[in-house]
Amino acid sequence: MKSTREIWNALEFKYKVEEQDTNKYLIAKYFDFKLIDTKPLLEQVHELQMLVNKICTFKIDILEAFQVGAIIAKLPLSWKDYRKRLMHMPEDITLERIQKHLRIEEESHLRDNYVLYDSKINVMKRKRKIR
Repeated sequence: MKSTREIWNALEFKYKVEEQDTNKYLIAKYFDFKLIDTKPLLEQVHELQMLVNKICTFKIDILEAFQVGAIIAKLPLSWKDYRKRLMHMPEDITLERIQKHLRIEEESHLRDNYVLYDSKINVMKRKRKIR
C-alpha cells in the first residue's frame, strides 16, 4: 500500500506532465495560427488573443510588442502592402491601436471590394443569324 505522500507525488507528476503537454500544444497552435481572407479579420485577431490568454494562464508571459508583431506577420497575403506600412512605422503600436487600424483597413477593403463588384458590367453577346 502506498502512502498518501506517494499518491500525492504521483498525481502531481501526472498533472504537471499533462500541463506541459497543454503548454506545448497551445504554443504550437499560436505559432501555426494564420489569418485568412475568408473570415472577418478582427474576429480572427480576437481568436488569437483568446489563445494568448490561455497561454498566459500557464504563467507564460507574451509581451504586447511581440503580440502586435505576430499579428502583423500573420496578416493575409492580400494585406501585403498594409503589412509593409505597419512594419515601417517608427513608433511602437499597442494592441488596442493595431485593432483600431485593422478595423478601419478591413472596412476599407470591404468597401473597395463592394465598389469593384458593383461596377462590373455584364456584357451579353448576340448571336448573328447566318442567311
